[in-house]
Parts: sequence; C-alpha cells; structure tokens
Amino acid sequence: MGLLLDPQEGDSIYDPACGTGGMLIECLNHVKRNSGHIETLKLYGQEKNPSSSMIARLNMIFHDISDFKIVCADTLMAPAYQENKTLKEFDCVISNPPYSLRNWGSELWENDIYGRNVTGLPPKNCADMAWVQHMIKSMGHNGRMAIIVPHGILFRGGSEQKISAVY
Repeated sequence: MGLLLDPQEGDSIYDPACGTGGMLIECLNHVKRNSGHIETLKLYGQEKNPSSSMIARLNMIFHDISDFKIVCADTLMAPAYQENKTLKEFDCVISNPPYSLRNWGSELWENDIYGRNVTGLPPKNCADMAWVQHMIKSMGHNGRMAIIVPHGILFRGGSEQKISAVY
C-alpha cells in the first residue's frame, strides 16, 4: 500500500482507522527506502480501540518518529483532526478500516457538519462507504488515497451503488 500511495518527504499522512499504526510505518519505510528524510513526515492516526491506539503511539516511538499524533476516538462519529470547523486535509490518506461496521453513527451523518455525505448516506448497517467518503473528504487538493475495502462494496445495490457510481 505504501508503494501504491508513494508518500514523499514532507507529506502529511493520515490513517483514520490506524489500529496499531502498521500502515503509517509502511509509509515511513517507503520514504526511507527512497532516501527520503523521514523526519519531515507528519503522521496522523485515529483509532477507537484504546489498546490499539496505545500500541500505535508506542510503534511510532519505537521507529524514532517525532512528528506524529495518534488519537483514541471514533473517527466516523467524532473526527479528531479539524481546522476551522472543517476536516483537516492531508497529502496522503491510507487505511484498512473495519469492514461492514454496524452501529457506526449513521444518524449523525444525515446532517453531517463536515459534509462527508455529499454523495449519499451509507446504510445504517454497513459503514464501508462512510469510510470511503470520510477519507476522500480528508484528502488535500492534490492528495492521494489508498484504501482496502471488501470487493463487494462496488457491487451492492441501494445507496452504496449510488455513492460508488460518483467515484
């Protein structure tokens, strides 16, 4: 995934479902392999599982990363990274979010203050397209994104089909 995303020196990299930070470390290693200065990277992660988010912070420290922020909170219900009441934008957005997440906060997305539902409201029992929309909204103007989703996401009917048709 890091190779596909191709992060560069100075990039801000965000994983909204970072788990233990593996994809952020993969991006760091990609820059390192390409003789980049990893100290110029700005790494951001959010994870709702307290144990995983703590391990992600330790993982950053073990890899000598000084400029990182890992927040323990639910990304879909309470995104941590904001600027001027909008979502912060990043150069690179990468994630392997939880598949088919139920009870993900769809009621908050009906009138989402961040505009993440611009192409439609994902179904209440499956957050896959909510993750996609959140990540797209978190990309900067020239940003890049890599996401792992179940292959079925592109072939489901209903609101997910309408959302995926836009992208």
